Amino acid sequence: MNRLPPSFAPVFGVILLVAGGILYAFYAFVVAIPRSQVRINSAAPYESSDPLISKVGGPTYTTPQLRPDNFTLGNADAPVKIFEFSDFSCPYCKTMASSLSTAVARHPEVQLIWKNFPVTSLHPESMLAHQAAYCAGEQNKFWEYHDKLFEAQGTFSRETFLAIVQALGLKLPSFTACIDDTAPRQLIEADIQEGNDLNIDGTPYLFIGDQQFSGVLSDEELEQVINFQKQLIQATKK
Repeated sequence: MNRLPPSFAPVFGVILLVAGGILYAFYAFVVAIPRSQVRINSAAPYESSDPLISKVGGPTYTTPQLRPDNFTLGNADAPVKIFEFSDFSCPYCKTMASSLSTAVARHPEVQLIWKNFPVTSLHPESMLAHQAAYCAGEQNKFWEYHDKLFEAQGTFSRETFLAIVQALGLKLPSFTACIDDTAPRQLIEADIQEGNDLNIDGTPYLFIGDQQFSGVLSDEELEQVINFQKQLIQATKK
């Protein structure tokens, strides 16, 4: 994981859903997640004695917001939202990106929302990569450029970014005008600020439904989480 503070221990999650004043005890969601932390969003205070839940700067915390400038993948009406805070220079993010793309293709009930979180203290070159991806998105090629950036990881430079522009057939004058503008960086910094406000500790970091995951999920773990969220949504409709 592309991490800021020290690593988390493996965590086992158990979820209880409170709806309409009635407590629904769902089957235990118990998945061992190496290098990952599961957190449950809740309006109730956390108990300090609870080993399963970590406090994050207060008794409650919020979830990410979908802004008009955020790039998304999948059905806009999908009930399961995955917010992915990621860094193009992070090797673990490259692994997670592939798994997420596959999951979105497999599950029409899932929408992926990209959040920029370049850890420039570790990867100074990453900010410009995120700006380049945004500018490709202005020409409706964000996800294609996203994939090319992960393929080119470790070789980032302005020349690399322009070569990807050529490979994808983007309009070079529009791209260069965009990447030299201040607007893309400001939008990326808004994502970073949001991540900081949510106490994100590094990348990749996922919000899936009412859960948070710090670190890489395997394909099997991701599938379990998505299926759990789908079942949770179905249960609330009954």
